[in-house]
Amino acid sequence: MNQVNNMQKSWQYTIYPQFHGWKIDEYKKLTSIPVEVIEQRMEENRQKRLLGAFEGEEEILASLPTEFDWRNKNGACIGEVRDQQHCGSCWAFSGTSTLSDRLCIASGGSNSPVLSPQELVDCDTSGAHGCHGAMLTSAWD
Repeated sequence: MNQVNNMQKSWQYTIYPQFHGWKIDEYKKLTSIPVEVIEQRMEENRQKRLLGAFEGEEEILASLPTEFDWRNKNGACIGEVRDQQHCGSCWAFSGTSTLSDRLCIASGGSNSPVLSPQELVDCDTSGAHGCHGAMLTSAWD
């Protein structure tokens, strides 16, 4: 945690006490994603690391700048902070914010749309669980 915070200054990595020490079953209550799916994805990533699927990762990390603040690079394409309240729709907020930012960047800052996470939550047909959580990939489906 300190290593990450020492590498950059635009945000602060922290441990949220309300989640610290939770077991995977406790997270499942927030997301409604089957524990088996979460565990499967964690195992797949572990296997990829063991098999060297992330070969070259250290070189890539070493090539990254020691400091980067997107506000200094393209501040016009940073959307407002939005509040999802008690709705487990981070997948929808992340998806719409990412797409909004990418559209802004592609237009050179001239088009900065605000896309609706509520539309994804209300209209999803990909198997996401609305306010009960989903994986970010549900926003792209």
